[in-house]
Amino acid sequence: MRIALLAALMLISIVSFAKGDDTEFNIGDSFDTGRLPYISDEDRDRIEAAISNSHARAHFVLAISESGKMGASRQQDINTKDRIRRAMQSCEHKSQSACGLVIVNGHFVSFENSPRQLSYPVKFDSASVPFLLYRELDRLRSNYAGKGQHRALALNWTGAFGYSTERRTKELAQKKALSICEKHSDGWGKCFLYDVNGRVVFRPNTSIFSSQ
Repeated sequence: MRIALLAALMLISIVSFAKGDDTEFNIGDSFDTGRLPYISDEDRDRIEAAISNSHARAHFVLAISESGKMGASRQQDINTKDRIRRAMQSCEHKSQSACGLVIVNGHFVSFENSPRQLSYPVKFDSASVPFLLYRELDRLRSNYAGKGQHRALALNWTGAFGYSTERRTKELAQKKALSICEKHSDGWGKCFLYDVNGRVVFRPNTSIFSSQ
């Protein structure tokens, strides 16, 4: 079901807001995608089809931009804060503009552009690495940041990642990092290089979606 939802959202080109899984949101009485602003009717139909049952909706988070671009997450084994961060950052990279939440855990929220979650630093900072769970940022801080050359980090917007440190050349580090990321992606999504030897190569024009 997870793959079906993500595939549907990719076809339509696709945290500080969250306080935790028990956050109270301004919810509606029914799930009506006609209430979503900025997106096309076709997009609404695809979203509704992808989360057609209550179990699928229960973990669904959707962020949109005023240009109609979207980012989503519905991974069930992570918390709301991480789902929101991933949805917001994928929306921001796709639109290159501010985004706002419109659905959180299957409930509608009033659209409002939120502070940017995504940044494009020059030097590596584990706190700025996008798409990963917060606990995985701590892992990178301990096991990747500050390691000797040559090292590389590869990401997938769905949350998979891989890194390699202390290789003979940066090319070997890059190849290994991408290979590990792709292995953890289970054939879904697209892995891309984020950092090489402490220099962030992830930029606004980096292709991160399979359809790009």
